[in-house]
Amino acid sequence: MAKCLWLKQFQEFEDKSAAINRTTGLGKQLREMLKIWCRRGEKLMVGSLEYKEIIEADQELQGVTCLYDDYVMEVTWGIKNLMWSLVLTKEERLPISEGLEIILHRYNFDVKSEMVNDDVVETTCYLYHCDFLEKKHSKSLHKADYHLTRTSGCFHQMSY
Repeated sequence: MAKCLWLKQFQEFEDKSAAINRTTGLGKQLREMLKIWCRRGEKLMVGSLEYKEIIEADQELQGVTCLYDDYVMEVTWGIKNLMWSLVLTKEERLPISEGLEIILHRYNFDVKSEMVNDDVVETTCYLYHCDFLEKKHSKSLHKADYHLTRTSGCFHQMSY
């Protein structure tokens, strides 16, 4: 079964504490947006454990379940980096994503959190994508090479 992530609506709140906080709960504007988009059986990804607890405790949103875990943190980090020009400061985009850090270490890049910028993220994404495509297609390309070599009558050994 495929899992999908959908952005239903985005709202910027000048005062986040008026939109959601432990003392007062959900603000009217955020609650109304969630009532429109959240359905039973769907999970709402939230950016903190505190948000999860506040939303799930709201009486008007009974049955809405939230998801907050390491995977959500990774997706949230990615979203923040894609939306940087809209709402986020550089400080909000740090620290470095766990997935980005893993890929950088795989290729022996020693990149500190404060060194991460758009170019590093974009280049790492390209590197990961190229590596993924090479692994995905290498077996079929080797098979095609074998069949082409057999068909053409050239039986010399290719080295890879």
